[in-house]
Amino acid sequence: MTQTPEQVADSLAEAREYIEENGWGQLQMVAEDGSVCSMGAIVMSAGAKQRLSGYQDPVVLPAVVALARAIGSRSTLDSLEQGIAVGVVVGWNDHVARDQQQVLDMFAKAEKITRAGYDPDA
Repeated sequence: MTQTPEQVADSLAEAREYIEENGWGQLQMVAEDGSVCSMGAIVMSAGAKQRLSGYQDPVVLPAVVALARAIGSRSTLDSLEQGIAVGVVVGWNDHVARDQQQVLDMFAKAEKITRAGYDPDA
């Protein structure tokens, strides 16, 4: 099932809202207190039943790729690049992102780029 850019942007918005409601963290997908990393936010907002297989889920993966592009990766949707996109998002979340606001801002940027079809700020 291929998602439209609007559906992918909506997934990013839902993940951002999930972080706003539950908190953000590093080094684990979902912490005991319910806070989530960037990947956890995308997976959990897509539905907890998809948590275990989340990386390859057809709803989750396009949002991960869109977020990776916003972070700065030129990832595409071919099978090799999907794994790279996951690595970009996890690496950025766990080793580069400094606080929840920075993560929320990156999700908002990814949503904006996805809706526009290009980076309007570039």
